[in-house]
Amino acid sequence: MSKKSSVTSAVVLQVLRWLDRSPESFLSGRLGQSNVYEKLPEAGTTRILRFDTQAMYVALDDERHRRNLTWKQLVAQLPGFTQSMVANVAEGPLIGFPRVMTITQRLKRPAPTFVHTRDRQISAAT
Repeated sequence: MSKKSSVTSAVVLQVLRWLDRSPESFLSGRLGQSNVYEKLPEAGTTRILRFDTQAMYVALDDERHRRNLTWKQLVAQLPGFTQSMVANVAEGPLIGFPRVMTITQRLKRPAPTFVHTRDRQISAAT
């Protein structure tokens, strides 16, 4: 993993859940504790956390319209993204970490506003 620049956000969410930390608590230059809006949702033992990438895409599109930007102009403001990467966000369901934080920070919204829980899929091997 040391050579990878990204990790699947689904894995990161489970680790954050285990650590009882918010994604924002790891941002550089961060002062103080996480606020209530940055807390990840409770998932219990039968559910897992996932980013709602489709909701993220809708929020990006809303901002794009609000600021009267083309997709190309908006993507130019998202370091590390290409237009196809942003289009893939709409199709989801997975997104890499820390790229997901680039989007949430750009939208000025806490990451957990885009996190939902879903049933854990149990494989036949377990």
